[in-house]
Amino acid sequence: MTKRQKELGVTEFGYEVGIKGGNFLLNIEAFLAKMATVKKGEYIGLELTKMLLGDDCCAIVKHEYDVKPLLRGLTAIMPEHFCYTDTYDLDCLTVK
Repeated sequence: MTKRQKELGVTEFGYEVGIKGGNFLLNIEAFLAKMATVKKGEYIGLELTKMLLGDDCCAIVKHEYDVKPLLRGLTAIMPEHFCYTDTYDLDCLTVK
């Protein structure tokens, strides 16, 4: 587990499922483990989803139904580290 993951409070379960198992969309703990590996900066939500999923042809659908709620959840539970806005479908994630 990385230093940043430890600082963000990633659990062993989240690390096992999200990083080692590769199923980071399972729950918020696994998603936090994966998002802790993203470098600080601003990202367009859909581009971030494509980056996380690789060359998955269904990234648009996955982003709309699976990733957006998890990004909103991260913003709600950790506003000092993540800020996600989706105003007028122009979604932007800021990782601090």
